[in-house]
Amino acid sequence: MNGILKHSLTTQTSIEIIYLSKSGILTQRRIKVISIYENTIKAVCLLRKSRRTFRIDHILSASIPKSKRVEKYESKIVP
Repeated sequence: MNGILKHSLTTQTSIEIIYLSKSGILTQRRIKVISIYENTIKAVCLLRKSRRTFRIDHILSASIPKSKRVEKYESKIVP
C-alpha cells in the first residue's frame, strides 16, 4: 500500500482508499496525497473537498481508480 501512496504523492494523481475512522465509520474516498509521515498522510480529500489527515493503519485498502467519478460511500460498522 505504501507504494500506491508514494505514487500519488510523486505524480499528484488521485487514488481511492477505504478508510475506517476512529468511530467505526467505513468510507470510500478519492484522495491526492500531499505528504507522507511515519503514521499518517496528509491529503486532499476529493469527496469532502478539503485537506485531511489519515492514519495509515486505518487505511484498509488503496488503489488507482478505474473511473474519474467521485462517489460517496459511507457505512457504520456495528460491533
